Amino acid sequence: MSLAEVLLTLLAAELLDGSARPANVRALASLPLRLLLSLSVLGVGLALTGNITLACLVVLGLAGFVCTASNLKYRVLGEPLVFSDFAVLGAIFRFPALYLYAVPWPARIGLACGLVGVAGGLAAGFVPHWRPHLAGLLLTALAGGALAASMRLNFLRAPALLADVARHGVPLTLLFYWRRWLNAPAIPAPSAVTQAAELLVIVQCESFADPTEILPDTPPLPALAQARAAAWAWGNLAVSGFGAYTMRAEYGVLCGVEEETLGFRRYDPFLTAAAQAAHALPAKLPRHRSMFLHPYDLRFFGRDRLMPALGFSEMLDAGAFAPPDAATGPYCGDLAMAARMEAMIKDATSPTLLYAVTMENHGPWGEGRIPGLPGGAATYLRHLAHGDAMLQRLMDALARTQGTAVLVFFGDHRPYLPGEVEPGTARHTPYVLLRYENGITMPGPGRADLAPAALHHVILESMKEGSGSFVEKKEPKKLLLVSNPAAETGTG
Repeated sequence: MSLAEVLLTLLAAELLDGSARPANVRALASLPLRLLLSLSVLGVGLALTGNITLACLVVLGLAGFVCTASNLKYRVLGEPLVFSDFAVLGAIFRFPALYLYAVPWPARIGLACGLVGVAGGLAAGFVPHWRPHLAGLLLTALAGGALAASMRLNFLRAPALLADVARHGVPLTLLFYWRRWLNAPAIPAPSAVTQAAELLVIVQCESFADPTEILPDTPPLPALAQARAAAWAWGNLAVSGFGAYTMRAEYGVLCGVEEETLGFRRYDPFLTAAAQAAHALPAKLPRHRSMFLHPYDLRFFGRDRLMPALGFSEMLDAGAFAPPDAATGPYCGDLAMAARMEAMIKDATSPTLLYAVTMENHGPWGEGRIPGLPGGAATYLRHLAHGDAMLQRLMDALARTQGTAVLVFFGDHRPYLPGEVEPGTARHTPYVLLRYENGITMPGPGRADLAPAALHHVILESMKEGSGSFVEKKEPKKLLLVSNPAAETGTG
């Protein structure tokens, strides 16, 4: 084994790690742990190939890949790589349109060439003699054992991703966060909930944001302004992700568990959400018929398995909605969803929960997505107007009801529009909560800026006041339109 090769590899890996953002001088105290991690990878490479040079290249290749991927993610989403990102690797290949647009073509080509080069190099450089393989196993056992023992130290016990990556590097933070996630304690069961409102409609609107806050010289959205004026509660929703991580806001509103309580589970709460089914809205609203609506493949984020585990008895995917058209881009339009939900509201004769996750305004917003628009902000704003119109139609539908009903409408995260909307310290989106009694909006606490989990509890609080049977108002002129097929599909 060439000691010089090993020392140079350790130094180069440290330099590569130091290039990862957020940039900072890596902490000297964690240097032994970073070296142990590199030596563990070196041992694995040597055990597999028997070739010390190849093993050193494996260390550098992995360090380079992890730090490059982390920097790319930091540029697009304002957050470095975290262990839970590896859980969505399969989704990248299954749903490439939702991910690959953020990866530049040079990076894609470089990755493909790198994979081919690694496969060829490992095959050509394999050493058949047993001694170097045994040395690799011993190195892995020693370095890996010491690293495993360090997990018992009082080190990285609480999540602080940006600070930890800046001080201790990406690979070490990935490893320790993953280990802490595995050992996270159980979350206590929630207390009982008493509710009265018969109809609860929640719309999680894709990339919905207040345009006056993110783009200069844009007018306010009329329905959002009207909803704020009539809302029982409204304000900023403090989502933790930017441009992605829909599941964080979705989990918070559905289950009401704060990120501080989730600990290391906060980065992708869907991975462990099934264990917290008692916290979910369907479990807290046992009288309600619970339906989950998402006009896309429900396998995305594993919703096809998770939502039934959380108590949803019925789920509607893309096949239940009108197909996309030129005006809505590649995904089902928000107005088509509104039409379907209007019909469901009208037909509701028993306590009902509708939780809808829209898809129309999902990125990328490139040129040609909508005919006649140049892409970027212009395309995004067109979709945003459709989301606002959806809010208006739902408000109109609930104004025709009797009894008690609650409408919640919020954005899951801000859009990533290169050069126009970039990740920053401000990440909030708007939310509105309207409470209806016999079709009339009721006053409430007013403005309150909330985290998604806090919104969950505000929703339940809004349902406690008042009671009554939910029925459609008798308006004969309106009822003449219910047989219109276009109204059911959103094509009219």
